[in-house]
Amino acid sequence: MSLPGHTSTDATSSTTGSAQFSFGVTIPDLYLPDVTTRFKRHFGGGRWLDLIEIEYTHPVTATDAFASRVGSAVATEYRTRDYEVCYRCHNKSIQGPEVPLAEEQVEASDIIAMVTHPDQSPHIVLVVQFRPATGQYTIEWPSGLIDQKEGVGEAALRELKEETGYVGQVVSISPPMTNEPGMSSSRCCIVEVDVDGTLPENQKLQSQREEDEWSLQTITLPLDNLLEGLLELSKHYQPKLTVDARLYNYAAGLAAGRRSIRRS
Repeated sequence: MSLPGHTSTDATSSTTGSAQFSFGVTIPDLYLPDVTTRFKRHFGGGRWLDLIEIEYTHPVTATDAFASRVGSAVATEYRTRDYEVCYRCHNKSIQGPEVPLAEEQVEASDIIAMVTHPDQSPHIVLVVQFRPATGQYTIEWPSGLIDQKEGVGEAALRELKEETGYVGQVVSISPPMTNEPGMSSSRCCIVEVDVDGTLPENQKLQSQREEDEWSLQTITLPLDNLLEGLLELSKHYQPKLTVDARLYNYAAGLAAGRRSIRRS
């Protein structure tokens, strides 16, 4: 069946053709048909999180169409499925029959803060804090929710100062990214911040932690040995201490890049 508001997707309309990345490699050919997502019901929630059920409608023929694209029309059959979603209700509430999940605003900033000083190699600023949901302490980037009418970069600098005491300048802000797309609608931006280690305020740190941040501790690790440092630190304090997956992936990527350079 064809659903109202849906049109058949031409098999070639989602392709990239001969488009290339800026580094000269051909962009992979992906099939990305439109998928309609609708709010279905609200199970309940608290101050920070809601649990909702959504329904989404997708083309049944998506996989077959991708395997056999020859320019003919596809995606004329659709299927509707239900899905449970953890929805962050910070600065917003569920109202009416629709929740614009696909157009969700960015809710948080994760901060990659690099301390540079002429007398030492670059160090990355990290925090350790207790996470009740896992029952463990976690090594992670400084991060925090974005307040209403606050920009992503502005929030990053505020959170960095509040959590660690460091002050810095925003170098770059990533596009919106998902955190746990298998269970949550939450989106964040990764903000790179340059911290000048020669500044007096970055030598005598004065954080502004809130009452519920009783466990928050600031550490720095050398960028060149970040992966080794994370693994050895968590091993030293196991089983109480673990590493956040996003931070681990960042460190593993740096290590993989160094190995690739050595092999070339």
